[in-house]
Amino acid sequence: MKALKTTGIVLGVILALLLGLYFSGYGQTLFFAATTTWLKPAGDFDPSAAAPAPDYSKDEYWAALPSLDDPADLVPAGVTAIVQGEGMVDSFFIHPTGYLVNKSWTSPLDPNSGTEENTRFMMANQASALNGCCNVYAPRYREATIFSYFVSEEERDVVHDFAYQDVLRAFEYYLEHHNQGRPFVISSHSQGTHHARRLLREKIDATDLHERLVAAYMIGSVIIPLSPCLVRFDG
Repeated sequence: MKALKTTGIVLGVILALLLGLYFSGYGQTLFFAATTTWLKPAGDFDPSAAAPAPDYSKDEYWAALPSLDDPADLVPAGVTAIVQGEGMVDSFFIHPTGYLVNKSWTSPLDPNSGTEENTRFMMANQASALNGCCNVYAPRYREATIFSYFVSEEERDVVHDFAYQDVLRAFEYYLEHHNQGRPFVISSHSQGTHHARRLLREKIDATDLHERLVAAYMIGSVIIPLSPCLVRFDG
């Protein structure tokens, strides 16, 4: 009987703690923190362990190019798009996070992976929205894993800076070898917008390129409040 009473008291205390965590809001925060700590990639980010840098002179490192038959060329039935490569305006599209696993901090750019399937899906469902007006250019890049959004700001900035360098190199290659002085649109979603904001601030607004910028469609970046802290989410 005494053992049963003790068990009842212990269970009551546990239940009270759980209810307290639930109604205070701290339970969600603790669960979120514990889960993401467990799921994030092992160890600190090591750039030397990342996949080799994309060579943007090769078509394989572009998810969409006017010269390629790619998912960004798709249009709904009955809709007519421009002939890719013949448009008067370009769109440089930076895709959102498709790397949804924790094997590494950045995508290994494996063409046979689920990540690349996600990228092709984004070309079909997002980048293709621009093919009615623009020649669509979209680089593949060593994007940060989705779990990079749930670590410290310092850790996140290191990984995202690495991914941004690919985006920057792709944009510079596009300007030198593809753009030919045409006006352009910057378009992006989620992690892509994280990089697009920096590209706009550092590479376009600060130079004469802003004179050729038609518009910047940068969506999918929000702030999600999680008591007692705020977590920035762009992916």
